[in-house]
Amino acid sequence: MAMETAALQFPVSSRLAEQRLEELDCALNLSQAMAELIRVGDWTELSALQARRDQLLRKALSVQMPDNYVKEATEKVQTLLAQNDRLVNSICEAKIALGVEFTVQRAKAQAAKKYLNQAR
Repeated sequence: MAMETAALQFPVSSRLAEQRLEELDCALNLSQAMAELIRVGDWTELSALQARRDQLLRKALSVQMPDNYVKEATEKVQTLLAQNDRLVNSICEAKIALGVEFTVQRAKAQAAKKYLNQAR
């Protein structure tokens, strides 16, 4: 006869819930920093911050919040989702702009090459 072991479910403490809310705040701050990195085109640092933000969000959302923290956590997550939508839109716009710039630079390089070939 096998004995079944039941895992006890302990409620998340207020202290842990507050830590999770602080992690959400950090993720919000990272999203703002990411927006600035997109603006200046620092794609390497953007990628690093995205990884850090993802890690924070996974940790912050890994536990169910006590009822008295749910509203605040929900508001923070909604703000994060809105920020993320803006980030994605900004990245799409930057990608289009980079594509246009690449096309312009490519045309200039081809014109210079043509000139050099004719000058010889």
